[in-house]
Amino acid sequence: MSQIKIELLPIWIKLVGLAIIAVGIVLLVMSAIDGNISCSQPTLDLLAANTIILAGLILVAFSKDKNENESNMTFRHKAFFWSALVHCLFFMFFSFSHTTVHLISFPAIMGMNSLIALYIILYRILKLKGNR
Repeated sequence: MSQIKIELLPIWIKLVGLAIIAVGIVLLVMSAIDGNISCSQPTLDLLAANTIILAGLILVAFSKDKNENESNMTFRHKAFFWSALVHCLFFMFFSFSHTTVHLISFPAIMGMNSLIALYIILYRILKLKGNR
């Protein structure tokens, strides 16, 4: 079976992504200080901060590592599979829940961020275990 060759972003993009994540977190903290965070009615500031964080997470997740090799791609595939599965289960649970109407706005956005963040965490764990 032939493997699909996936092109990743250059390694320096990871630093840009981390800087973007930091900006998004600062914006979230500033919104919290201003009292603009509400789970029932997200503000434009909150949505913008989450979008910025998501953009940074995407850059970090899909940029090359210092020593990129074949086993890293296996770890990436496994991490992506499991994070997508958890993400789907999360939304299936909330789709059949009576709290969906109250939780769909802010938690749904956080769920999108958690998919990419979970991918990064799982990839790092699998990579550490594989390098032993």
